[in-house]
This record gives sequence, structure tokens and C-alpha cells, in this order.
Amino acid sequence: MIFRSTYIAVKVCHLAQTRKPIAIFNIRVENEWYHIGRLQHASPGYQEDSTVRRVLISMLLVFCFNPPMASAQTVRDWTYRTRNGRQQQITGVAVSLSEGQLEIQADSAKKHIPLALMAESDRKAAMIQFIGSGVVMIKTLDFDGDETGFGSGFLTGDDKLVTNYHVIRGAASVEIEFRDSKQRISLDECLVVDRKNDLAILTIEPPTAAHRLDLARPSELAPGSEVWAIGHPRGLKDTVSWGDVNAVRRTKDLPDRLQSILDADEKTQWIQTNAVITSGSSGGPLLDESGEVVGVNTWIAGPNLGFAVSAANIRPLLARSSSATPIPLPVPPATDESAMRWHSRPIWPLLKTMVDQKEEFDKQIARMPYEQAVDAQSEFHARQRRVFLEFAREKAGTWEGFQSLVFVCQFCTDESQDSVDCMTEACQIAHRKYRNTEWMLDLIGALRSSSLKPSRQYLKYLYQRSKTEKLKAWSGIGLAANLISYLQEGELMSGKSIRNGRSYIETLLADLESNHSEIEGVEEACALLDAQLEATLVGQEPLPVDGIDVDGKRFQLSQYRGKVIVLDFFANWCPHCKVMYPHERELVKKYADEPFVLLGVNTESQEVLEQLVRSGTVTWPCWADGPDGPIAQRWEIDAYPTVILIGADYTIRKVFSGNPGDKLEEGIKQLLSETKTR
Repeated sequence: MIFRSTYIAVKVCHLAQTRKPIAIFNIRVENEWYHIGRLQHASPGYQEDSTVRRVLISMLLVFCFNPPMASAQTVRDWTYRTRNGRQQQITGVAVSLSEGQLEIQADSAKKHIPLALMAESDRKAAMIQFIGSGVVMIKTLDFDGDETGFGSGFLTGDDKLVTNYHVIRGAASVEIEFRDSKQRISLDECLVVDRKNDLAILTIEPPTAAHRLDLARPSELAPGSEVWAIGHPRGLKDTVSWGDVNAVRRTKDLPDRLQSILDADEKTQWIQTNAVITSGSSGGPLLDESGEVVGVNTWIAGPNLGFAVSAANIRPLLARSSSATPIPLPVPPATDESAMRWHSRPIWPLLKTMVDQKEEFDKQIARMPYEQAVDAQSEFHARQRRVFLEFAREKAGTWEGFQSLVFVCQFCTDESQDSVDCMTEACQIAHRKYRNTEWMLDLIGALRSSSLKPSRQYLKYLYQRSKTEKLKAWSGIGLAANLISYLQEGELMSGKSIRNGRSYIETLLADLESNHSEIEGVEEACALLDAQLEATLVGQEPLPVDGIDVDGKRFQLSQYRGKVIVLDFFANWCPHCKVMYPHERELVKKYADEPFVLLGVNTESQEVLEQLVRSGTVTWPCWADGPDGPIAQRWEIDAYPTVILIGADYTIRKVFSGNPGDKLEEGIKQLLSETKTR
């Protein structure tokens, strides 16, 4: 390291109490003075003393290879006012800051100066120097050690670290970085959290020199009071910003829109400020002119609209933390929060194993024939649901046990008895252990997409019996969504059953709209489901189909009314469509003497359809709709093949998205049998 304009100054003075001589060594680098050491018992001839020279060289080497942070241990002039208003200066090194007083080591003694009496620039420099050493950057990590976010925090007495709950929410671990230390401290547990006031306390072994911030005494902050913030907005480390208190408000005094976003206690006090606060500032301190913490920077409503939760909420939380049992990260969500927003530590190994097995399994089934791959997939899901169900039994009543139940439901994907049994037991455990918690909303989300009968039965039970209005309403939404999906994708039903089903869904949605629309999101969900039911083809007459065949002859779908109709939207470029050709030719031949017809809508050029017909690949009447043709567009076909099964009563009875396999002929037989009993 090479310095320009470098000078060494040595001054001999006497200690106040002992009057023993002491040599103070200072160095000036680029017009900035630094204190580098001292030597007691110095003699008047210390300049010629070889021991002193060796000590001085040693001090210089330490200084060069471990230069201090800017402003740290700097010998400088400090300007302040005396009690009677006279301005004075003192030359020395700032040693500590405590209870609003700066301790300065002058040549011969220590002096304590109240920050309120110091010149503004000196007061700010002192506060930044000391308080900044106790403000940390908090990086949040997932179970793989990847960074997921960051925020700020600060050190208080008893080595407690204060931050916002939302900073550490969902983190598997956190990494703490102090300004004046290269060491990064990893933590995987928390002491206490206060979700309603968005606060969290962690315990830490900080660097010795890190400053412990003082909390301001409870008092009314007046609008216009000067405050300042320090933290890491947008990852810009140790950013300092001054501003004013613009207002002090309680949650209940905020606009309704902000109250709904915050979900905070109505009595929580918020300090509104124009000090710069943005993403990354969360958890950092908001301080008064004496450097005491008045709030914790928490959220913003726009430029120059920052809000800090009052420090008054920190004291009771610190008191609780003294006797608290550490909570492993991630912190479990409250029972009125979503249970699935992040994974629990105990369930992570199961998920990790499952993901690893899935990657290997996907490689294997890529080489299997289609039917074998379907069977293998069912077996894979069966193994996974059994693993998670066993875990849910062991951990019943816990967060990780509930998460496991949701995974059980998600792996009940087939119609096997094992799948039905696992779904039934999962619903039973959920009802015994979790029915009065809002975690059930996550289970409802899993049940609404299940095709199994136990899922509909339990959703209906919750809708009829739940004592919680929110759960009652959302189980009704889940039931309506499940039934609409079942109409479209479930087993083939009689025309009467379809009509009854549609009528029940309409009644259910009308009840939800009439009696539960005040619950947030319910009205919008009902409107969406109304639209989905209207767009659901099953139970309705088919849309008109009118076009030309391969020879240019016009024909219509309605001319086949009274017959069982299979309407196949297909394209020859689609491998799943091509796989169906042999089976479709067999169906045409097999049911030639029955009131049955197979019709196709080809969505390619007429030349492609001509070749398919002339070669005998396609042996049934087809409309030449062409790419992006009017028929496919009107029916809103977005997957190939899409196969529509229409009964002799001229209502759509089943819609298959993809190759229906054996289920197509099963449906044809069932509909043909209906024609014989009419």
C-alpha cells in the first residue's frame, strides 16, 4: 500500500491520574488523521529509542494491512456547544456512543458530549460511525442455500437482532453481515415473532465492536421531528437517509385498501416518514436525532411515503424473547395464513427425495410405450402418496403434518381403490386435527381439482357444516369448481344426471353470491365459475357445425340428430391423433349397423385431408376446416385431439381432451344402450 501526503505525528502527554508520560501516535493519510496506537512510560528521548521505533513500525504495518473503515478511530476536531451556549472544539477519537452521549478520547482524558450539543455535521458523523456498525444486512436462503431475498436488521442489548417478520418469513436460514466485519454469521432459528406488528427477534454472537442500538423512551413523536434511516435499500449497503416524521397513525386510521394489505393489529402504531425507505430497507432502524430507535422500517405506500412500526412494540417482544425457546427456521405460518407458502424443515427431505426420484422416473418413462408409461406413472404416484400419508399420520396436528396431507391429495390422481382410500383418510385426518384453522383453505384448493368422489363429499360436508364462514364459503367455491370439472372430465353420466348436476351448481353459486359475497374474493370467484359453467359443453346442445367435406360438398352436424355422434377435432401433424386412426376405422366398421356416426373436423389444408381420405387412412366424413378454421375457432379448440361424444338426445355427454383410449368405445356402448331403452 502506498500513501501520498503521509505524515506521522507523535505527541507526549501525561495521564490525568498517574501523571505517567504516554506517547500517542497518529498518522495523516490524504489529509485524514488516524490514531494508530500509544506507548506508555515514554521518555523525553523516545525519538532515539530503538524499542519505540520498532513499536512504531509494527503499528504502521498493522495499519497498512488492516486499514480502518472510513471515519473509524479517526483523530479529528469535534465541535460542540457548552451548556451556556459557547462553541468549543475538542481533538480526539470517538470511542463510544451511549444514551445519546458521545465519548471522545482526547489526549489526556475522556469527555462525554451530548449529541444534542454537537454541531450538526459532527453529530451525524458520530451517529453513522457507531450506529452503522450495529445495522446488518440479512440475506435469506432456501434449503439448497440459494439466496431468496434480503433486508435489514439491527442489534440491541443482550445481543438480540431485531428485524421485520416478513424479512425472514419462509427462509430456511439467514446470513447476517455486519458493516465492519468480513465474517458472515449463519442462523437457522429465530427466538420470537410478532406477525401482527411484523417483527421478529433473533439471537446472535455479534462482533465485539458492533454497536448495540438503544430504543427510544416511549413518547409522542411530533410531526416535523427529524428522523433518519439506515439500511440496505435495493442492496445498496449502509445507505443513510434523513427525513421528517410526516404523521403518526394507527392501523385503524389508514385507508381501507392499506389495512387489507397489511393485516396488522388495528392498534399498531405506524410512523410515516419521507426518509428514503424501499425494498431492502425493511427491518432497519428509524432513529431520532439522538440516535435512538423510534421505529422499524417496514413498508412503503409510494415515493416519500415510508412507514415504520413503532419501537414501542419491540420492548414486550424483547421481554418475551428472554425466556423463549428458539424456533427452527422456517417459522411456521400462523393458522390464519397459508400453510403451503413455504415448506417446513421436516418435510423438505421427503420432497427432495421425491423430486430426485421424479427426475430419474421421467427419464425411464420417456423410453416406454404409452400404455406402459401411464401404468408406471400411476404406480409412482401411489408410492408417493403412501410415503406422505405415513408422514401425515406421524405428524398429525403439526404444520408439516398438514403439508403432507395436501401432498397426499395431490398424488391421488387415478381412480384406483388405493387412491380413493388414501384420499378418504387424508380428509379424515384433516377434519380431526385442522378443521378450525384457515390452513384448510390449502386443502380445499387441492380437493377442488380432484376427480375422486371423497373430495366432493368432504367439500360438500364443509360447505354444509363448517362453523367458520370463510371456510364455508370457499369450500362451496371448491365444490362448484370440482363439479364443473367433473361434468367436463368425469365419468360419462346420463342426461338426467347431467341436468341435475348443472342445476345443483347453479343453485350453489346463487347461494354463495347471496349469502357470502362479503367475504373477500368470493364474488369474483362466483362470477368466474358462472362463466365456466356456461362455457361447459357437457349437458348442452352442440354448437352448429356447417362446412364442406373433402369433395367440396356442404353438410351439417344437425343432420345426424338422433344418432350417437363422435365428433373428432384432429390434425395429421399430431402424433396422438395419428395413433387413433386404426381404432377409429374399427369403430366405423363395428357400429355401421347402429345409430352411430363418427365425424371429423380436420384443421389442416384440404390437400392433407384429401390424401388421408384417398389413402384410406380416414374412412369417416370430415369437414375440411383448414388451419385456424371457423369451426375450431367457434368451439375454442386448443388441444388435439379433442373428442366430443354426443348422445342421441343431441346433447354433449362427454368431452375428451387428448386420446380417450378405451373410454371412447365404453361411452359409445353406453349411449347406444340408452337409445334402445328410450
